[in-house]
Amino acid sequence: MQQIFAYKTCVAANAELATEKIIVKFSPDLNANEPLEPKKQEGLAKLSLVHFDQFLKSGNTDLANSLPEEVQKEVKAAQLFYKSANSSDQIRIFKQLVQDCENLLEDYLLNLLLLSVLADKLDEIKKSGKLLSNRLIVEIKNHDILSKEVARRNLSWENDQDLLSDLMNAIFEDAEFKLYLKKSESEFADDKSIVLHIAKNTFFKNPKFNDYFENRGLNWQEDKVAVKDMFLDCLKSIDENGTFQLSEISKNWDDDKKFMKTLFSKTIENDALYEGYISPKLQNWDISRLTATDSILLKLCISEMINFMNIPIKVSLNEYIEISKRYSTPKSKTLINGVLDTLSGELQKSGVVKKSGRGLIDNK
Repeated sequence: MQQIFAYKTCVAANAELATEKIIVKFSPDLNANEPLEPKKQEGLAKLSLVHFDQFLKSGNTDLANSLPEEVQKEVKAAQLFYKSANSSDQIRIFKQLVQDCENLLEDYLLNLLLLSVLADKLDEIKKSGKLLSNRLIVEIKNHDILSKEVARRNLSWENDQDLLSDLMNAIFEDAEFKLYLKKSESEFADDKSIVLHIAKNTFFKNPKFNDYFENRGLNWQEDKVAVKDMFLDCLKSIDENGTFQLSEISKNWDDDKKFMKTLFSKTIENDALYEGYISPKLQNWDISRLTATDSILLKLCISEMINFMNIPIKVSLNEYIEISKRYSTPKSKTLINGVLDTLSGELQKSGVVKKSGRGLIDNK
């Protein structure tokens, strides 16, 4: 959703840049050997802008041969710039989307590493080796795959001593940790409980901790929930046998990347078509009056229904209704539900939406 909005913002900016190029091209050149006629140049600029605007509205690149040669040349140059810039932005934004998803995994790994590093620090500075003998910490420190992933991604807390000191002091002053220290021998349940307590109450509630991850990625406030869930689920999964598996972004990341790329590109490619489907269903609403979020959510859902035959329609509808509850206005749920419910039936009857396999589930 954010990426579609970002792309639309880039498209608008690219149109302005292309327009500016036309204006500059026909502006008076004071250094020219033969000064051009200002009125003629102004007329050529206006004519070029009219035809470039027509291209923006229709997407048609054809120009009449009767147009002045200078106009044809500059409009074609503006069209080429605009299309090339949009294509580059689409590729860049999708790459960033993938990178943002992969950063979730790195943030999760950094949290596991942080437990290990803090245990070492507490032993070194506070002379307390209690966490070093904690069975969850021991398993984390000895986890071969985790160690390899940390090394492969070059993850480290070496340059963040201020944050480490702040967290270490917070842990050492924590009432629950003080009780844990007093136990001469700890049960596995005690080890697990204190590590989960530190993760929940020291890490994610610490301002410097959150500042650190916000500096790593602008989406931290959104990503925080997912990273925290991955981290806590991993800690909870560690049992007395010590074996645990690292969480993954998804069970099949390669397939999910293909899904995201198709959804992203098809929604952009068919923006005008999907808008045409939506507009008649808005009754007293003009699509331009919709919030940007609602418009994008509607188009993404239509794109998913059309381009993914194996996803049941009800799954798509429920997913985007839930997203609207979280990210849009209080009235958005009703609007999106009404529009999509009507559209889904019509698009199936017309054959635009076709389902097969698992996509046929719950579509009656």
